[in-house]
Amino acid sequence: MAKKELWSKIGLLIFLGMIIIGFTIPGFINNIDTNNQKAVEPRLCQTDAQCYLTCNDKPLATLCTKNLCAQNSCSEPTYYPLKESPLTFSLGIEINGKKIDLINQTKSENFFVKYTPAQVQLFTSGLNLNQALEKINAKLNSQCLYIDNTNYCTNEKNKLIILANGNETYAGGDFVPLEGDKIKIVYS
Repeated sequence: MAKKELWSKIGLLIFLGMIIIGFTIPGFINNIDTNNQKAVEPRLCQTDAQCYLTCNDKPLATLCTKNLCAQNSCSEPTYYPLKESPLTFSLGIEINGKKIDLINQTKSENFFVKYTPAQVQLFTSGLNLNQALEKINAKLNSQCLYIDNTNYCTNEKNKLIILANGNETYAGGDFVPLEGDKIKIVYS
């Protein structure tokens, strides 16, 4: 009986040793670094101006989205290049019958998104409505509109309606506007 317990303990130790060797040896053998790109810490930002990079002695404008710079080093790809000619669409926000003045909400340090009294200009492609609205401290989903920490959500008394070119859309902030689109957000 004692011999049987001894052999079971020896078998268990051999099994554990094989597991340890099986997980550590491949780590030593395959320790070749194939990724030459060094990880860069994300940069925090509040405006686009805080995200500028200098690449090859030339300034590179970078989008600030969700309080992080979209590009943190010159070796990273540029997903939102700054363009000279903007994509323009109209945007109206109406809360309980009162139109919100979008111009007074903007900061001049944001140059990827510009607001005029009735229009929004996007100086890059592929931005969704939330990325444009965050420049005026607003956020949108299919049920709620948040402006300056005040929420306007659909409930039994009020309804949030998002119209794109006269048709109701449930995409909320994920809606990607196109040239000439007419977007109206109504909470009443």
